[in-house]
Amino acid sequence: MRFLFLSLFFYLSYSYSQPIRELSFDIIQSIPKTTGLFTYVEGKDSIIFFMENGKFYGKFKRYHKNKLISSGNLANHHRIGRWFFRNKINDSKLILYFSPRGYVFFRKLYGSPGSFVWWGRGHIRYFFLKDLEEQFSAKIEGKIKIRYGTKEGKAIEFYKNTRQQYSISHFKRGLYEGLRSIYFPNGILMFQGQFVQGSPQGEVKKTHMDGTTYVQLYDQSNTVFFIDQTEIIDSKTFYLYIDTSFYLDVFRSSDGYSWPDKMDAWFKSGNLSTYADPLLRKIYFATSSRPDISGLPSEKGSTKNIRGILVKYKSFWLAQTWQHYDVPIALQWVSSYQEDSTLHFYAGPWIYLPLLYQSYPEVKSFYNKLQRMEFPFIYLEQGENQWKILPYGWIQKLAWEEENWWSLLKTREK
Repeated sequence: MRFLFLSLFFYLSYSYSQPIRELSFDIIQSIPKTTGLFTYVEGKDSIIFFMENGKFYGKFKRYHKNKLISSGNLANHHRIGRWFFRNKINDSKLILYFSPRGYVFFRKLYGSPGSFVWWGRGHIRYFFLKDLEEQFSAKIEGKIKIRYGTKEGKAIEFYKNTRQQYSISHFKRGLYEGLRSIYFPNGILMFQGQFVQGSPQGEVKKTHMDGTTYVQLYDQSNTVFFIDQTEIIDSKTFYLYIDTSFYLDVFRSSDGYSWPDKMDAWFKSGNLSTYADPLLRKIYFATSSRPDISGLPSEKGSTKNIRGILVKYKSFWLAQTWQHYDVPIALQWVSSYQEDSTLHFYAGPWIYLPLLYQSYPEVKSFYNKLQRMEFPFIYLEQGENQWKILPYGWIQKLAWEEENWWSLLKTREK
């Protein structure tokens, strides 16, 4: 799939902060490069999966009360090929095909009210909640033809249980093609733009609820995949720790230099904006005698002590394709050093990746590796004072994606 780029804007509050933070990452030492068959149980669900050197590969089966509700194959944590899903509540069935290029095709759907797809052809009735400028949620419903396993033709969406139009779009092979318009509940135009193969062309007009209107101009040759607030149905934030013992290639650039050393040089030259928190609200002020990107004072170590990266991701569920996209937003380098027979982990400053990418285009290869996430997954839940490490955190993410599809097809509320 084409390169996915997202520009996010933050209102930053400037304040001083501690430049060094110890992390409870000691559990990482005990996580083996596991290979074999494993079973994970959570509540009434049980999941059987294979791992190869710490990565999810091969068959994946999920049961709810001993009933098979999803199955398929994984490669580098990602779904590949034919996947079967069964709804826990009404027993409707869905078959999707995941291509190696990242596309998702609807092959079969039956048992879902108002929807029927057979061998990639049919129609789907759907429903989702949409935040309108984060002020209130609107219930949206629609119906779309499915051809070749993707959306096709004209689609009109309505505010649920009304005849007030929410959007009018045209699809070709699952992507926007032609004019797309979105309306507020009072009928005022919220968004309008022309698309070619899912990418906006020329003028895109946007209007806020307060009446403010502005126009964004796209080059006619634009091929960048489109993400806008109007496109996001659901999103989640998660953190991924990548250790050098898992995947060394992501730490080294194509010219032979290490990415920590490159970013350290930019950091020391003052050409790299850094923050003390993952929300990028606090500016990072290094106070050690020889500050570098590791966050360690000189008596503890330097970039040579770096052994991993903690990456913050936003996972988006989009209206255009009904697919999930994982976008790396920020990262911090994690260092370790030995003291009194104990291994200590420390985190350096947070680096905002879209800004880094704009300032240094050479970062593209590094950014792309983070986006593909082809390395072992150690999910981190951020608590008030520490991180909780979930070695099989990818399972929670797969379950969330599965729930998104069934939520979309739920045309009747409880």
